[in-house]
Amino acid sequence: MSNYKGKFFKGRDFYEWGIDHEVIKLKDKFLTDINLLKFYRSNFSQDTKVGTINLKDLTPIQNEIIEIYLSNASLDDLDNILHSHKEDLINKYPWITKIVELEKRLEERDSFIETLIADQFMKQLHIHNKMCLINTYTLLDEYLTELIKALGMYLSEFLSKVNIKVNYKQLLEFENDTDLKEFFIDSAMLSDKNLSGAVNKVNYLLKHLNAKDEFKWLKDIILLNEERNCIIHNKGYFNKKAIKNIGEEIVHQLKLSENMKVQLDNKKVDSYIDITDEIIDFFSAKIMKNYYAI
Repeated sequence: MSNYKGKFFKGRDFYEWGIDHEVIKLKDKFLTDINLLKFYRSNFSQDTKVGTINLKDLTPIQNEIIEIYLSNASLDDLDNILHSHKEDLINKYPWITKIVELEKRLEERDSFIETLIADQFMKQLHIHNKMCLINTYTLLDEYLTELIKALGMYLSEFLSKVNIKVNYKQLLEFENDTDLKEFFIDSAMLSDKNLSGAVNKVNYLLKHLNAKDEFKWLKDIILLNEERNCIIHNKGYFNKKAIKNIGEEIVHQLKLSENMKVQLDNKKVDSYIDITDEIIDFFSAKIMKNYYAI
């Protein structure tokens, strides 16, 4: 008797079977998760507190100085500014002249406090964007994993070229084809390099669906994948492997280089979230059209 009990169809009625049911269910599930992520980001953007300081309690001039920093400086820039005289940095950061002028209207005649607030705000924003980027990749990868598993459970040919190691004794333990198929798919998702990571999963689906020419987000996913890996495994810096995987065209276009820090801003993270949304719509529509002519 098998110790591996398949759960894919457990507790279902007959009308809850079918590729169409799986595709619609997965689309609803993951688009709900994406919308929750968007809601979370919207709430964060409306938060006016930086530590114990509420930006609403600051004067208009203080808020204007902070906004100039947020619009022009990176975290590294702010660290440099905090440890230097502003007048010495005007050639490097021409926008500092606006802050120097505004400082004359401050009671303290100095914007050190405002610089600290901007620095803390950007650190909060960096952590927030880092978490959201990693979460976006995770949602995409989980969606693709579950979609591939669903197709594999229904279509015998879908994973026919995937290889796993299984011994004869294990095969004898299975009482039905459904449990054996689910064991095979779960094992393949863990061991087959062609199904490892979001990029490989997308390529596998596109090949099966004959849809590579229609798919316009592959370069975006490659970049997201490498940026996520560098954030998690290389302290947020591009390494040689990432630069190679991203490809010469995108590296040149974005002016990326080895040991450069992965830039995390609202526009980039929001773009990745929207792209994930679009990819789910794409695969849902493509599969329904291929198998149900919808």
